[in-house]
Amino acid sequence: GLERTYAVGTPRRAAAERRLAAELTAITGHGFAPLFLVVADIVRFARDQEIPVSTRGSVANSLVAFCTGITTVDPIAHGLLFERFLNPARVNPPDIDLDFCSRRRDEVLRYVRDTYGADRVALIGTVSTMQPQSAVRETGKAYGLPLSQINRLVSMLPHRWHPDPRRRDRRTVDDVLAALSDPLERETVRMAYTLVGQPDHLSVHPGGVVITPGPLTDVAPVQWAPKGFLITQFEHGDVEALGLQKMDLLGIRALTVLADAAAAVRAGLDPSFRLTDIPLDDAATADLIARGETIGVFQCESDGAQRTLRKLKARSVHDLAIANAFFKPGPAMGGMASAFVRRYRGEEAVTYLHPALEPILGPTQGVLIFQEQILRLAREIAGLTWAQADQLRRGMSHFGVHEMEALREQFIAGCQAPPPAGHGFSPAQAVTLWEQVLPFAGYGFNQGHATAYAEVSFRSAFLKAHYPAQFLCARLADYGGFHHPAIYMAEAVRLGFTVRPPHINFSRAAFSLAQGRSGPVFFMGLGQVRDLRQAAISALGQARAAAPF
Repeated sequence: GLERTYAVGTPRRAAAERRLAAELTAITGHGFAPLFLVVADIVRFARDQEIPVSTRGSVANSLVAFCTGITTVDPIAHGLLFERFLNPARVNPPDIDLDFCSRRRDEVLRYVRDTYGADRVALIGTVSTMQPQSAVRETGKAYGLPLSQINRLVSMLPHRWHPDPRRRDRRTVDDVLAALSDPLERETVRMAYTLVGQPDHLSVHPGGVVITPGPLTDVAPVQWAPKGFLITQFEHGDVEALGLQKMDLLGIRALTVLADAAAAVRAGLDPSFRLTDIPLDDAATADLIARGETIGVFQCESDGAQRTLRKLKARSVHDLAIANAFFKPGPAMGGMASAFVRRYRGEEAVTYLHPALEPILGPTQGVLIFQEQILRLAREIAGLTWAQADQLRRGMSHFGVHEMEALREQFIAGCQAPPPAGHGFSPAQAVTLWEQVLPFAGYGFNQGHATAYAEVSFRSAFLKAHYPAQFLCARLADYGGFHHPAIYMAEAVRLGFTVRPPHINFSRAAFSLAQGRSGPVFFMGLGQVRDLRQAAISALGQARAAAPF
């Protein structure tokens, strides 16, 4: 993998060889080599089958992961820190989480089961607990209440969730009891609330998979799931406590949209088109991103995200990673938001508290954005241990008051250490740096994750820039996205396409694309028609195959 990527005799090759040797020592020293080999095999299978796959989390920080094909992110080119993924103080296994096209995730699971053994591969179980509504229903049945009465009780319960916190139902169980006069109904609700939080049934974790060296039943209790897979009867925390390595194989709709758009391009325009061949330096895509015309583009759809792209004049994968982290509420910019935008656009000179900070904060214009920068500041500037640096990255919630005060003193003293061991910060500079780091710790964005997702965003933007009809039709057909389907239809109209309502002769189950006299035509799917069942849609399709209605 290294030889395929870095030319022999170049400075980057020499740096890559040194880093690869260090990473391999760390990975094999911890005993994690089998994990990398299994994950690389799963990713290879997905790519061979044209199943879109991406990584999430900090695995993109690893050069070994890049060289074995697990990720497509070059950690050297993007300046990603391996120790964010696996540092010397870490004893628990690292997380390698994979995203797949949600429709084809089951193909990947079947491959894993068939390759590594049906008796050695299991999905991870999760215990679903009683919630107020389910508790009232079960208790009402136990007390012999009729269904209509149970439904009325359930309708009286507080509705806890609402997107606007101010509009969430603040009533308590006492308020519900006060509204009831029937003693049996009051007893039913009172008893039901004693069951809230108790185990109800075993469900399946959304992505967790374990593979064991021998039969699963030697290690953990298992049972069959309806899909035909074994699932563990222990939850993920207990599974990991047994020493098993959890992998997350997740399905996300963004990759399904890419897969469907690519299939449409191959079917109608370019039979050789492949998502993996999309160039990550395409000028038309960069222009589209800089204009913020990113409705439908993964993680770039909201009004705020579009404004951020325009403000930063984002044009590359690196810019997208910065914009994504910058837009999140986590990075406490401490009044530096507007200054960061001016610096990023080249309208203001970048200044540093101390020259030693430039190698760490230079790529983000002197402003803290990523977790990796916290780790480097703690290690390279303050001289903390990896364990302390990682605790600081996780934030103040992981410290007691006395621990935090001791860490503060050590951080400030480490910054003031004289050369060559230290950097000779003044007392005021050391205190200022600590005050900048402290509110940011625990809220920073993972640079490896941001970069991996930025590549998915760039590929989405490429499809919209070059194949907008196929891309928007795939977005509509997959029922996913940040916006209501009406917004995507409006975007199609804005780009000059025709959108037609469901048509008995031309519509498929989902949105589909046809070629009209003046260009592409979007037909809404028959599945958009309320109460029209799948059986009816299939019957219509078969009937019109003989002759159109």
